[in-house]
Amino acid sequence: MSDVRHQSWNDVRLEALTPLISHRLVASETMMLVDVYLKHGAIVPAHDHVNEQLTQALSGITGKRLAGASVLWRLHRWPSWWPTRARYPRVFRARADRVNVTVVTWKFFEIRDGDTKAQVLLDHRFAEEPPSAAMPNIGWFGVWCNEEPKGAYWSPTEAPALDALEEDLITLAEKHGNGWAVYLRRYATPGLREYYFYFGEGADMGTVAAGLAGTHPGYRVEFEARPDPTWSGYASWLKDAPLG
Repeated sequence: MSDVRHQSWNDVRLEALTPLISHRLVASETMMLVDVYLKHGAIVPAHDHVNEQLTQALSGITGKRLAGASVLWRLHRWPSWWPTRARYPRVFRARADRVNVTVVTWKFFEIRDGDTKAQVLLDHRFAEEPPSAAMPNIGWFGVWCNEEPKGAYWSPTEAPALDALEEDLITLAEKHGNGWAVYLRRYATPGLREYYFYFGEGADMGTVAAGLAGTHPGYRVEFEARPDPTWSGYASWLKDAPLG
């Protein structure tokens, strides 16, 4: 019978590798588990691993470059995973502080807006320190349902099409956000889904709207943007969210 060792994660020492990169690590002969903490601007040099790797990014904004390809910046709407095969080169760069810890930063709740009910998804990870200087603009996308919701937020038969449109919106935002956009809120009322992003000067969110309309020509899609350098909109959304 092989030896079994119990290790409390809280007892694993946080080791500073550089002023911008730290990690916690436990390892066996063929496997390791690592939490990596990247501060804004950190670049992890190109490297590979003997074993296959599964990376989970649970907060922050990072990019990865594989085998010399152009950087693909990721928006973390939900905790996201990506596998990397063994001996495959990769580079990571942090565009905002990234901490690989197991936290869920999205809240799901319902509110009343006058006589109208609303279903809200809100990412509250930036409640303490919003990156307002890097992303001083707010973008709004409105998507109108084609089918009568009949008392619901949308018709169940239309849900697959709306979800596909939503996924395309996120994909286009990842592509044209250029590392300077983050998705923070979905606000649904009967017959309408609204999506809110904050973005910086490097993002081309207008192209996102055009691409979405081209991909889903049967839907009414609108886009508006305005400056919000203090993230006052985000602060007001946090007030609607339940505590805890």
